[in-house]
Amino acid sequence: MPDLTCPGFNPPVAAVEVGRAESPTYGQSSSGPFVSQTAYAYGSGSQQGRVWNALARPKLVRCVAQALLAGSGGGVHFTVTGRQTLGLPALPANARGYRVSGTATTTGQTVNVFLDMILLGRGQTISALSISTFQVPVASRLELRLAGAAARRLG
Repeated sequence: MPDLTCPGFNPPVAAVEVGRAESPTYGQSSSGPFVSQTAYAYGSGSQQGRVWNALARPKLVRCVAQALLAGSGGGVHFTVTGRQTLGLPALPANARGYRVSGTATTTGQTVNVFLDMILLGRGQTISALSISTFQVPVASRLELRLAGAAARRLG
């Protein structure tokens, strides 16, 4: 799961995180999609707004890229080949999307990998969905269904 800050992107934010919850990672098959979610609760809606304004920026894709690279190990080496922001339709929460594409290389084999993070904010909560796949990016229809369901649960 990509962090909301990292060495390449760590803006100062004056807010109190009062809670955090992380889901286990769901995997449909050996090539994905793999989905997890982390929710962050702040002391007030205005604090959440300050965090959102500081973090929901194109530079957050740097943290998504670092999360992909951090997955290297155990004989697998990840490289980043592309970074982009995702266009998202209107959702029942503030929403920003980021995609990092790359490759996973192990002895004699290289496959494409994709790591998407959808950041959602509403009320006192910011939620980050992480969706990763091998070979092809996750279908946008599935990604939007997951983001919509998560956005409706934010309060």
